[in-house]
Amino acid sequence: MQKKIMATGLLACALAGFGIGLLDVQQEAEAALLPNPPAPVVEVQEPAEPEQAKLYTQDDVDMLARLIYTEARGVKSKTEQAAVVWVVLNRLDNPDRLESSIADVVTAPHQFDWRPWAPVLPEYATLAEDVLERWQAEKQGQVDVGRILPAEYQYFNGWGGRNWFTAKWKSGEFWGWSLPSPYED
Repeated sequence: MQKKIMATGLLACALAGFGIGLLDVQQEAEAALLPNPPAPVVEVQEPAEPEQAKLYTQDDVDMLARLIYTEARGVKSKTEQAAVVWVVLNRLDNPDRLESSIADVVTAPHQFDWRPWAPVLPEYATLAEDVLERWQAEKQGQVDVGRILPAEYQYFNGWGGRNWFTAKWKSGEFWGWSLPSPYED
């Protein structure tokens, strides 16, 4: 008796499977006779441009903020404070110089009044990062980034509450601030 039940169950399963197979073939045949439905619209997303790697680090920002503190905290002009950072970047970009990082330029012997213990004041860190962002934009091919000091100006001396920027060491020809500044009203 059990053999009869098993045989009947197997036959039922086989017929059911066969019937489902016929149904699939019949549906496919009917679908082939219908007009083609429009293809589904697939939205193709343009690949996002990869974000450019930063050319500087937070340590660079902090170092430059300390440098602004030691070299230009008494200078009232934000433009002249920012120019201290541009001097560092101008030296870094100069192929005739040996320094290969912001830290190399800032800590080079007898170049700047670098003090590692100087505080990182928020306003100087913000200014340093702003200049670094402008420098990076310029390196990526943007023009009119708000550069306030031409690339050949790589030196400065401070006196009279101001910094005086020159293209040559101990030169008497100072930068005349003819570029528009994003820092002054």
